[in-house]
Amino acid sequence: MTSALDEELSRAVKEVSPPSELLERLLALEVGDLTERRIERRIRDSKLPERKLLADFDFVFQKGVDKRQIMELATLDFAIRKQGVIIAGTSGAGKSHIAKALLLIGCQKIFRCRYVTATTMLRELLASLADNTLVPCNIISFVFIKSMIHWRQLNEGGRHVAKISSNTDQGGTQRT
Repeated sequence: MTSALDEELSRAVKEVSPPSELLERLLALEVGDLTERRIERRIRDSKLPERKLLADFDFVFQKGVDKRQIMELATLDFAIRKQGVIIAGTSGAGKSHIAKALLLIGCQKIFRCRYVTATTMLRELLASLADNTLVPCNIISFVFIKSMIHWRQLNEGGRHVAKISSNTDQGGTQRT
């Protein structure tokens, strides 16, 4: 912020800007910096092992993935509606990449997110139940990744199911 202050003061002198304009620019810089730090903290707190972007996802190679559907999920409307999403597909279809990208978008939109594998989540839940340290929390929304084992069973209960097929699969992306 110190270098930005020096730059803005120099700019104000050169342009003969009114003090209110200088103050407005400095406050905008501070708000932007605060927002970036908040996003980075949320990403760090999410325990995301690696940053994946939807822009890096190869929709051409993964022909079974419906790009429109994934981009709709990227709006995070399901999280705003407090609904969950189940992403199901074969091994190598891109489920984890999509989930990590959605989590990153959630952090950028100032949602509190946590990346955890099903194994780790169950281990932590069972351990906290065993030692009576389970703390109730509100899970507003979730993304669950499921390999294609009995995916039709997931199509019940009003949940959103995104079936992701690999490029060698004959199936397509399906939302129910």
